[in-house]
Amino acid sequence: MIFEANVEGWRELIPSYMHVRLQFDQLISLPSEPDDDIVERQKRFCFYLRPQGTDDSEIGQRVGFSGPPSC
Repeated sequence: MIFEANVEGWRELIPSYMHVRLQFDQLISLPSEPDDDIVERQKRFCFYLRPQGTDDSEIGQRVGFSGPPSC
């Protein structure tokens, strides 16, 4: 999968990085033919993208990181 993140006016939750949030909503039941036991489950995943052409060390100096960002 290729994701091209050339977006104008993106929001900075961590300065100089693009914030992406995915949310998955699921309805779950133990039996394959559910009755009244359906449970709703929501999962959220967040990750940050560094824009092309930027340097981690330059961003780190600007925002005060002690080293490169890591997971």
